Amino acid sequence: MNCQIFETVVNDLAREQMMEASAREQALAHSRVCEACTLRLALERRLTLWLRALAVEMKSVSPSARVEEHLLEVFRSQTPSLQTRPASRRRYWLVAAAAVVLMALGIAGMRWELYGPSQTSIKTSNNTEAQIFPIASTGAIHHQNAESTPEQTAAFYRPRRKQSVRKPARPSSSGNETLVAKGTARATNTTEAANSAQSEVTTQFLPLSYASPVSLQDGGHLVRVQLPRSAMARFGLPVNMERHGEKVKADVLVSADGLARAIRFVQ
Repeated sequence: MNCQIFETVVNDLAREQMMEASAREQALAHSRVCEACTLRLALERRLTLWLRALAVEMKSVSPSARVEEHLLEVFRSQTPSLQTRPASRRRYWLVAAAAVVLMALGIAGMRWELYGPSQTSIKTSNNTEAQIFPIASTGAIHHQNAESTPEQTAAFYRPRRKQSVRKPARPSSSGNETLVAKGTARATNTTEAANSAQSEVTTQFLPLSYASPVSLQDGGHLVRVQLPRSAMARFGLPVNMERHGEKVKADVLVSADGLARAIRFVQ
């Protein structure tokens, strides 16, 4: 046994605590050889004797009656403070409730900023021009990609529209010329509208929420609106800063339940 191991068992030796017989014999043998460890064991034994004598003397010592009366007075003086504790507890619950309300309002504000557009229907103001295009319940949209412009690098497409087919006028009575003229005028207007629609370059439909994509077969309609160009930046589209104050046309897809689901920008 060395001095370091002796340091760990010297207290047990001085207090005569229970320990292994082999460890006790090795510690005593080391104390006979090492002078420092012998002195340390003697000091620990002396300290143990003093502490035991002090414990015996303290058993006979008891507090005086004056000390007891003073303690009772102190406890009685603290009784009113114990009665006011429910008020402080009520204040604590009020503060906790206010903190919960503030947290709820903060979370609601964050959700409004993130998901607000998906839960509100499109409302047109006096300065906004809106046009509604109905979508058939069994219709489908076919599109083809177009080249992107310097202002919009997203994938553009031109919607395919069926051109009106002229039916030859059947020979009839004297009013044939008037009917043919009216049919020709209507066909001309339809062709011009189709050509103007094909001349528009639009982006793909961009979702307005994280919900599942809306199927056009469920029904709905398109709403043509005018928005500030800064709205394009929210969807990751480039914005020409020189034309930042101008407005841009957009088609909003409104589902059958009246909620805005997707949007596309028109050039």
